[in-house]
Amino acid sequence: MNKALATLGVGILAASLTFAGATTASANEGVCPVLDTGHLAPTTDSTSWDVVAPEGSLIAGYCVKAGSVKQGLGPESFTLDSPVSSLVLTHSSGKDISHYALTFVPVVVVPPIVPPVDPPIDPPVDPPVEPPVVVEPPVVVTPPVEPPVEPPVDVPEVETPSELPTIPVSAELARTGTSPAFPIGFASLLLAVGAFLIRKAARA
Repeated sequence: MNKALATLGVGILAASLTFAGATTASANEGVCPVLDTGHLAPTTDSTSWDVVAPEGSLIAGYCVKAGSVKQGLGPESFTLDSPVSSLVLTHSSGKDISHYALTFVPVVVVPPIVPPVDPPIDPPVDPPVEPPVVVEPPVVVTPPVEPPVEPPVDVPEVETPSELPTIPVSAELARTGTSPAFPIGFASLLLAVGAFLIRKAARA
């Protein structure tokens, strides 16, 4: 009999646990999941409600509840394709929102793409232009041509007689003053020319 009572107690306990689980599941089906914010309610009755993500985060999904499961309504959950910083919540029934919950993702900071900077291209530098080399012809120095120096010509010294030679006077000349062969005037001329030539030779 004790064994039968124990079996009955286990069955009753199992039935109780099964009923409690079903009740909890039914209750959870009528509310939004807590997500990242937990259940939040608008401060006033409204069919729409503005929500803003905290700094550094974006709204990636949300759940909003209006009406009840018994009415065929209840919570509606959404996942956004592109996270946003703010959102206006509404329910498809158009009824006042009873509560909502949000899911956040961190803001991904994409560093700006800096285009590569090409290094500056220096303009081509022309090589320095060398001046043409001027080859000057060699300077030919012609030595001065000295005129030939003639050797000095020795001029024989002519002795000047201190006294003119005595010309013998013939008897005719002594007597008449004339020579039968040379007249006196011609003889004097010859003497004068001879004396001139002698003096000139002595000076040279």
